[in-house]
Amino acid sequence: MDKCIMEYPTFGVIRMQSMLQDNGLSASYERVRRLMRKARIRPIYPRKNLTKKREDKNIYPYLLNGLNVTRRNQVWQIDIVTTQVLFESNNHTKVPNTLF
Repeated sequence: MDKCIMEYPTFGVIRMQSMLQDNGLSASYERVRRLMRKARIRPIYPRKNLTKKREDKNIYPYLLNGLNVTRRNQVWQIDIVTTQVLFESNNHTKVPNTLF
């Protein structure tokens, strides 16, 4: 289950049970849930209030507003989002190779 959650961090109990059955291991969803809790394995999924604006969040101005773009490649823009995902298992912190 540890290897699977590192490869597929969004797998919950049902998908984890399915993956175990595909690998020839039979386990009920209650057992998979208990083992995931015991190993502190939690899937990544959207939590409550993600779309609510925080007061301490910085808001940056849109610098291209009012700019007259007349030719190709005159303006480039990029959004950078940094996300840190850590899994804790048996007092070790693991960072997955792929997030999604």
